[in-house]
Amino acid sequence: MGYQPTVPHPIEEELVKRARHEHSREYDDIGDLETVHETLDDVQEIIQSGLRDLHQEAVLGSERIEAWGETQKETSEKYVFIGSFDRYWKRVFESANVTGYSVQQIVKDAHRWQTERYGITPEEDAIVVAKPIVWSHGQSTARTELRDLLQKGLTPAEALDLWFTEYGSGPLRTNQSLQANRRGVSQQAVNNNVSKAREKLEQQQTIHLNSLDPYTDEQSG
Repeated sequence: MGYQPTVPHPIEEELVKRARHEHSREYDDIGDLETVHETLDDVQEIIQSGLRDLHQEAVLGSERIEAWGETQKETSEKYVFIGSFDRYWKRVFESANVTGYSVQQIVKDAHRWQTERYGITPEEDAIVVAKPIVWSHGQSTARTELRDLLQKGLTPAEALDLWFTEYGSGPLRTNQSLQANRRGVSQQAVNNNVSKAREKLEQQQTIHLNSLDPYTDEQSG
């Protein structure tokens, strides 16, 4: 269906049982615990395969656009999103063919309660994603690209601002305004860093192309 989960789903067993128990007192169509786990597995796989859409929901689905970075938290194995995800949850449940309101509430409550385990008490929806295998591959690629920029003489600030605004792809790419907000600097500072980074790379490219000219040595002297 998409990325294979690195774990079945990121919700602790205790919280799955708690969520089922909470709603089983009101509804009798929930199913057994194994069925709940299967539903959480299906939902997790859909969320993983739609990480780009989820990132967009985190930014565009909230009125607190400038502070969107503060509504996310990354752990060693999981990624937490907090925001207004009504539309996103609806699409996920439709894809997973989860029609029962009680089961939907179990899934949403379990995700929200799992977030509280990280010391976060969300006022809105919370979605916990187990990092898929390709996530670590992407992180490795990003480290390689950033290291290459540093080796080419860019300062750390220049490399970061250039990479996030022009090198990053999909949900990782951002505009200069959000990058400035994320780093706690002015947009002008980010713009200056990007301009200086481009200039350094263009100078190196010119030097490199000149060194590849097959006639340079022959024509000199």
